[in-house]
Amino acid sequence: MAKRRTKERKKALRKYSSKTKKKVLPALTKKWTKREEIYLRNHFEKMGNIELAKKFKTTVKSVESKLRRMSLSRRRKSTIIPGEERKRKIEEILSERRQRLREEGRGDNHRPEAIAQFDRAVRLYYAEKYERAEAAFGKIVKDFRNTIDVVHKAKQYIKLCQEAS
Repeated sequence: MAKRRTKERKKALRKYSSKTKKKVLPALTKKWTKREEIYLRNHFEKMGNIELAKKFKTTVKSVESKLRRMSLSRRRKSTIIPGEERKRKIEEILSERRQRLREEGRGDNHRPEAIAQFDRAVRLYYAEKYERAEAAFGKIVKDFRNTIDVVHKAKQYIKLCQEAS
């Protein structure tokens, strides 16, 4: 079968297209046997296209097109976490961190103070007193570093103050 293909290719190389005066190559696609199709159907999810191409002694493109013609596609592993599960995981991580801080004696005892300071800084920001607001947000970052969520928002507002002034 391989000899027949090479003979066909050699004949095609001798032929020229009348319009373009270029050599014409025939479409020599792989002829898939039933046995190969069954193997492909059973192993395409476990093996990659390169491995399958080596196994069948053909090109990767040939394997890809055969899989497409057979309507076979690999399942993609989704890395996107649904909303509720994502919220649950975030809360889990934060609660573990809070627990660790409490055990170390650096608990979140000053949260109400941090929120009050944050509120004052936001008022300064909206009053367009950007330098004073930036200083107030900086004080939050410095003094209340264990109050993670408030510090994170303060850092965002610091960037906004720097852009505005």
